[in-house]
Amino acid sequence: MSWPYALVDARWDQMTDAAGNRVPLERIAAEADARGVKLFLWHNSGGANNTGTGTPRDLMVDAVTRL
Repeated sequence: MSWPYALVDARWDQMTDAAGNRVPLERIAAEADARGVKLFLWHNSGGANNTGTGTPRDLMVDAVTRL
């Protein structure tokens, strides 16, 4: 579609290929880079005040972790 950006949405940390193998984020990023596409990466950063179940979750919940 010739879009300059793409969203890697919820549960990207659990993505698998057709054979059921986990797809690492580095592989996704390499594919995007090869096609000249920049990525936006979704992250559930709400912590305890969020009842959403999407992952990855709570990796950036406090200021120290975000540094």
